[in-house]
Amino acid sequence: MTLTTDDTLTFAPGAAGSKTLTINLSAVSAEDVVVPLLITGSASDSVTVPTSGTVTVPSGVTSVSFVVSFDNTTTAGETIVVTLQNTISNAFLSATQANIRTTFTAQ
Repeated sequence: MTLTTDDTLTFAPGAAGSKTLTINLSAVSAEDVVVPLLITGSASDSVTVPTSGTVTVPSGVTSVSFVVSFDNTTTAGETIVVTLQNTISNAFLSATQANIRTTFTAQ
């Protein structure tokens, strides 16, 4: 499983915006794969994630995209860290994937 973004890893401080991330599975699953998200970092209180706090990769597909939005209260140097938690249903992270995360920094 991987977590990727097609966007830059920076964002403008004091400006609202969003980042699109994609969860990619290494193989198709016959069942939905539910992936819990953990949002941390110094700007985590400025972030909106999918309402359930999880992202579901539907059965039969290998990837799904989701949006992480942030408000205009961030300041320079603050970070938003999006981590896939290892309590995934119908899939697992290997030992080498235990900390799949993407970090965005206000610059």
